[in-house]
Order: sequence, then C-alpha cells, then structure tokens
Amino acid sequence: MHKKYIALLWLIFTFVHIGFSQNPLEDEKSIDLQSWKPTGWQTVGDFVISPLTFKSKTRPGAGVFLAEKPAILSYPISLTSYLMSFEYLIEPKAAAEMQFLGQNKLGLALGEIGRIQTTKGNVSPEINVERTLGLWQKVELSIEDAPNMTGVSLINYIKINEVLVHQHVLLEKGTATENFIKINLNSGKMAIKNMKILEQTNIKPLQLKNIKAEVWDKFDWETISTGTATSMMKADLAAINHDIGQDLPKKNFIIKYDADLNVDKEGIYNLSFDFAGKYKLLIDNKLITDFKSEFLNRKIVSHKLNLAKGIHTFHLEYEKVWLPAALGVFVSGNGAKTYALHESTSLPANSLGGKIIHNPNKNTEIIRGFYMHNGVKNTTAMAVGFPSKYNYAIDVERGDVMTVWKGDFIDITEMWLDRGEPQIFTPEGMISQLQATDMLQTANHTAHALVFKGYNVDAQQTPTFSYADANGLVLEKTIQAVNNKLQVDLKFNNIIASKAIIAKGKQVSKIEKNLYKIDQIFVFLDDKLKPEIVKKDAEEMLQVPVRQTISYQLAW
Repeated sequence: MHKKYIALLWLIFTFVHIGFSQNPLEDEKSIDLQSWKPTGWQTVGDFVISPLTFKSKTRPGAGVFLAEKPAILSYPISLTSYLMSFEYLIEPKAAAEMQFLGQNKLGLALGEIGRIQTTKGNVSPEINVERTLGLWQKVELSIEDAPNMTGVSLINYIKINEVLVHQHVLLEKGTATENFIKINLNSGKMAIKNMKILEQTNIKPLQLKNIKAEVWDKFDWETISTGTATSMMKADLAAINHDIGQDLPKKNFIIKYDADLNVDKEGIYNLSFDFAGKYKLLIDNKLITDFKSEFLNRKIVSHKLNLAKGIHTFHLEYEKVWLPAALGVFVSGNGAKTYALHESTSLPANSLGGKIIHNPNKNTEIIRGFYMHNGVKNTTAMAVGFPSKYNYAIDVERGDVMTVWKGDFIDITEMWLDRGEPQIFTPEGMISQLQATDMLQTANHTAHALVFKGYNVDAQQTPTFSYADANGLVLEKTIQAVNNKLQVDLKFNNIIASKAIIAKGKQVSKIEKNLYKIDQIFVFLDDKLKPEIVKKDAEEMLQVPVRQTISYQLAW
C-alpha cells in the first residue's frame, strides 16, 4: 500500500498550475446524456431532498439522471488522461461509488465522500468536506498515465466541493477493457447532473513564433513607460525569457515581447501567468490586461481566450521591481494538457515554505484582518472560528456575514509573511459565499444606517456585536456553532418599521415550511416570522419584519 501512495514532490509544480489556473472544464459543454450508458436510470428535471424530513421529490424534465434502485451509469470510452466533474445528490442511507482505473473506487455515500478504495487499502480525506444533507455534492478529478511507469496511473488531484482532498496518488490501473468510468448506485436514491469530461493529451495547439524581445533599465516609474529612452538590448528568442543576457538580477527593468501567436486548433484556451512584478498583455492589438496598481509576488493569473485558427499578434510587457524576477506563461484547455511557453530559466522554482494555519483550541477564536470577498478586498473583516470547526467571516462595520465554512479555520500566512502584505486571511475548508448586504433596510430597500459600537465576548470568547442608529435603536447580533449549524440571534431594543435582511444571494427559494435555500446554503427560519423573498436587480433577498428577537440557522 505504501508504495502506491507516494507524494511526488517533482509534480508539485505541475499541480500548482492545474489547481490555480482557470479550469478547462469551465469552457466545456456538458456531455450529452446520450454519451453515457445508463442502466436503471431515468432522466428528470430536478431532484430535491428535505434536510428536515429526509423526504424526496422530483420535477419532470431532462438534464438530471435519477435512480431509485441498484443502477450503473458508465462512460463507454476508455480514457487514460482526462479531467472530469459532476454533481450529485444522495439520500442519507444510500450506498454509491465511482469506479475507475479498473477496480479502484471513489466513495460517494454520505460519510464516505472522497475516500479512495483500492485492492491494496483505503485513503480517506483528512477533513470532512461534505455539504449538508439536501445539498448537491461536487466532484472534480484529474487523472493521467504516470510518467515512465507502466501499468500505473497518476491522480493529479481530487476535489470535493472545490476543496482539494487528494493529490499525486499513484494507482495500479486496470486493463484496457476495464478502464471505463462507472458510477454505481448500490442502494437508495441518487441524482447526477452537470457531468463533464475533457480528454487531455500532449498536443500543443498554441505556440509563440518569431519572438522579439527588448529591455530597458531606465523608465518612468509612475506611468510604467519607456518613453523615448534607449533600450539596452534586443534579442530574438525561442521562448519567453526575461533573462536575455542583460545580467540585471538586482535592478528594475521593463522587457517587451512581440511575437506571432500560432493557433493550430480553434477554441477556448486558458493563458496563465506565474509572475512576480507586473505585466501587460495585448493580443491582436486588443488589451487583455493592463498593469495593475500593486506589485505581486509569485501570483498566478489566468485569462480565458477564444482564439480562431491562424496567426495572431502577441504583445507582452513585463516589469521587474525589487522582487526576484519571475515570468512563466502556461497554456491549457481545448484538449491540451498544461504546457509552458517560457524557458525554464525564466521561472525560478517557487518556495514551498508552507502555510501558517490558525485553529481554535478550547474557545472561540477571533481574528481581525483584510479579506477578499467575491473579488473585493474588505478591510473591516473579522474571522470567527469555533472548536467544532464551523466558522464565519463578518464585515463588522455592516454586520454582514460574508462567508461560512467548515474545516480548518484560517490561513494567516499573508498577514504574517513579508511584513504582513497584503494582510489577508483566507478560509480553510469547505466554504459557502453570501452576497454583501446591509442588516436592515427600509420599505423602499434603502439601507437603514447603523453604526458599529463594538463587541463583547462570553466565557467561551464568542462575540456579540452591537450596532445603533441616530434615533437610539440598538441591535445585538450573536452567532454560535450549534448542532452542525450556525445559530444567528438578533436582539432589538425597539421595534421599527424596517426589514431585517437574513441573507442575499443569486437565488433564494422556499423549500418547505420553515426552510429556505440561498444559493448553496440552507436557512432554517420559522415561518411565524413572516419571511418574504424580494428580488432587487440580479439578486434576491430573504427578509423578515423587525421584532425584538429574530433567530435562524445556517447549514451548508
């Protein structure tokens, strides 16, 4: 068993780019249901399981596979290198697994999700990343033939609900007649949707030709412009490389590249940059991205490009500052595995310094810091973590719960490393996002102005946040982890003619009495509070009239 489960350090570099580049599966259409061979499955429009009663119901239509008895769903094409993802909903006592690479299996039943079962033994995820009963689970995996190893396949990664649970696992694969993908339902009910498979090969349909590079060590810092300055060197390159002989490892410089971008196969590609500093990119004289305001240290940024077959113009500018120079350009998608358009000397090996993970011990932990919420940097954020591993991030100024997650608490590396820049904490574990909103709104949906007055903690260090308005209204908000949920309690000193906003999302729906769903979060809310769903612009809100006490629970 130990020989088969090997952490391959030399593959970490490859995994980083698979894991953080834009996912090629996002660009692929769902596999036609006719491409799968169903035995014992039917197609429906939707499938729902109540987390309160465990009862299920269906909606007629197409797009979802459903089985209520032992059934097999197979993909009848033998693949050796592929990306795959799907979503499924399963009853609490149902038994199911995905069979792949011969007799290897991936557990899908609740309590077993993500466990790899082999003839040599089992490998289980270190953390529980299952969504609560009644929510769809998502599986994504990347598999290929192991390099230079006959009869062995490499699992690059497996993600459950967007969380990495396995990487770089070597498995014996079956014979060619066994290497079909199967989803086996052994008992109970199960539904499957959004099935995607993308075969990946070693083709290189996108190449840079006739690369011309020019470098300046004198330029306008404010405008990032070389102006009329004379360049110090020009060169013809075979691949992207910031080191063209200028020998400026400790100086600042700008280097510009012009090349022909040859596209042999029309389609959507992900162009990923692993860099330190800043860069600007134009293709066919169209600006793809401009220089950003801040200098980044070894970040990976991806751009999704829909490219026609033929030759395109490619213009790239790279600015090196006080950070060590690093510029890597990678391509993936449209059937191609990730490959580089740069020379190895252009991208030094990244430091594997590890993370600084902070977890609660016996009491609730509170961390103030900056937080990236839905792409926006929030500077009034607080992370609150419970020993039960249920956690949340709140905008304390607005009282707005932004994110909930379960698992480890937060990664505080960027709060402590390199003088605490950019000072961001990052949730660890399986997260669900909420849309930013105000706690109170008037009848015409304008914000009811509240001022944050601070917070107090109880004996377990759990905070209660206090807010007030100019007319003497006082609101106290407490959030606690109770029975695998977050319990939210609001207390008002007066009743006013405003609405308390429970949450906002892309879609809010009532599932049944006392149960609502906001995107991928269940809200347990007593209907006696007279909740209503209100649509504003492209979002929906769940709100209730203000009363002295309002309580509800969140599960995800």
